[in-house]
Amino acid sequence: MKKYPEEIEYSALRAFTDNGMYYARRNMLYFLDSATGESVVVCNKANCKHNTTKCNAYTIDVQPAMLCYGDKIYISEFDSELTFNDDGDAVQKGVAQIREINKDGSGARVLYSADEGAVIGMEMVDGVLYFTTWKYHDGFKLNEYQHDCTLYAYDLRWNRLRTLLSYEGDAEHDNAALYILNNKNKEKLYLTYGYEDSKENWHTILFTYNIKTHADEIVEDDLNTKYGEYFDIISTSSGNYIKTTELDNDVEWSVIYSCDENIQNQKEIFRFVGGSVDCMDGYLYAISTDYNKFFYQCDTGTIYLANTCFTGEGTYISDIYGLDESSDKIYIDGHDYTGMKPGDVITSDQSEQTVTGWEEFRDTYFTKLEDADQSVVKTFDWVKWP
Repeated sequence: MKKYPEEIEYSALRAFTDNGMYYARRNMLYFLDSATGESVVVCNKANCKHNTTKCNAYTIDVQPAMLCYGDKIYISEFDSELTFNDDGDAVQKGVAQIREINKDGSGARVLYSADEGAVIGMEMVDGVLYFTTWKYHDGFKLNEYQHDCTLYAYDLRWNRLRTLLSYEGDAEHDNAALYILNNKNKEKLYLTYGYEDSKENWHTILFTYNIKTHADEIVEDDLNTKYGEYFDIISTSSGNYIKTTELDNDVEWSVIYSCDENIQNQKEIFRFVGGSVDCMDGYLYAISTDYNKFFYQCDTGTIYLANTCFTGEGTYISDIYGLDESSDKIYIDGHDYTGMKPGDVITSDQSEQTVTGWEEFRDTYFTKLEDADQSVVKTFDWVKWP
């Protein structure tokens, strides 16, 4: 029996391996070699010019989700087209699928395909690909969002697709989505099922699916009661975090809590005005504005503030795509933005995926909080630490 690896590398838009990063650009899949810093098209087809849909690297989705597992890449992608027939009725045509390919682009095969909806999330456990999808409950209707959500399992050993759980959409379960949370538990999956009722109230259920017994169990029957209408669960290999919003004197704060795998024992770790939070190899990367951003190291609580937090000016700091601290690698937008300032418009054609040293990048553009001028830090009105 084939033994499957314990660890996987997953990213919504990119997939990382020990020696580089896979990413999509203009409907083509590329690999960035971390040793050379060079990107190549993921296609081994002889004499291919990589400019047609026949290329091994072609993706139907401009920004597909990817998961690396063993010597394979799993690509979740979808495409849709909205037209109107002679009677003026809206007609949607599309495809949603998961493909498995070798790391050179060869050997592609489709594991799941549907003519509507999309794949929401993927997780791999011991050679089984678990994923969630949505489809329209009663066919496509313009401006109607009753979704049926399903949890599937594709067993790579037996090449078998199974339906594990399904939730039907209706007037009381509108605009629904079923998410798999990323965690290291190999015995059960953690999922959230969120929907809107007929009174436009949001409900989010946290539950587990036991991989061995196939039993599902509710952990929390309505997370919105605790965290309000708008919240996110940031699920990482380092643990789970909750991002909520609080309004204080007409200022909207993003509040970040650490918690256990059952989303219990919450502890506030920081809050900041507006912005977003991304997870990167044991770090949270919080962005309030183009100037105000910082790294939070999950294991130690160490904070690295962008130097522009102190100056209020400076050149553009590269967008960060991924971090591999163990090999001292950080994947960034390597385009030369000399002369550009935060807030300037940057088009996707300008971006260039590249890799550089993590410590060098951190020490050049960031300052450890404890080493910063505390008199200046105390004046920050956009961030608070307990």
